[in-house]
Order: sequence, then structure tokens, then C-alpha cells
Amino acid sequence: MPFRMSGYIPFGTPIVVGLLLPNQTLASTVFWQWLNQSHNACVNYANRNATKPSPASKFIQGYLGAVISAVSIAVGLNVLVQKANKFTPATRLLVQRFVPFPAVETLFGPGQCGSVDRASACTPKSHGCDSSQGHVPGFQV
Repeated sequence: MPFRMSGYIPFGTPIVVGLLLPNQTLASTVFWQWLNQSHNACVNYANRNATKPSPASKFIQGYLGAVISAVSIAVGLNVLVQKANKFTPATRLLVQRFVPFPAVETLFGPGQCGSVDRASACTPKSHGCDSSQGHVPGFQV
């Protein structure tokens, strides 16, 4: 099962390798960022709390936000690095190798564009496993 957590490493590793390929073109940058966010969206969907129905629009909104953010950041940083006149070619190449990190990490920071449903999925009432006394296992109030 490629989208369950047990498949995250074996199926996600080739994507990480693709993100870190040197001398990427605009098309390859867009492709690898899109593929990474698509894989993440499928993992999030497959591992969601299915006991609480969520509208499809929430998943689509999160997916589009993740893809647009990651592609914009990666392409924007690549353009900035290429236009940086003060960098030597070796420094420019080194800095470009780190462009995928902020593009991917931004999505898991405070804003969490790619995880729109995560905030609502993590509330105690959404788990659907409370006892007759209203206690949800694993949560302390």
C-alpha cells in the first residue's frame, strides 16, 4: 500500500531523490514538486480519520494550496539564485541544491497549507472514540 504510513519511505524516497537532482530545469522542478505534494496528499487522505466525514472541497483546497505553494517557492528561489550576481558558479550550484528544502518545509510550518484538514482532524471530538462519560482516550483536559 503506497499511501499508508508503512509505504511512505519506500515510495517517497525516489521522490526525494528527484527533488535533489542537480541542475534541474523549470519543468523538472515543477514536476518533482507536484509529484511530492501529490504523494503527500494521497498519504494524508489514506491515513485520515475516516470516522468523521470531510467534504471533498477541503482535500482539494489543501492539495491545490500545497502544490501552488511548493512550486511557487521552488521556482521563485531558483530564479533568485540564478539572478544573484554576487555568487560564484560553485556557490550558486551549492545554494540551488538547498532550494527543495524551504519549498517542502514551508508546507509543514505554522501555516500548513498542505494539511488543511489536519487541524480539524486533531480535535478530541473528531475521533469518535469517546466513552459514555465523554472521555476520549489519549487526550487529557
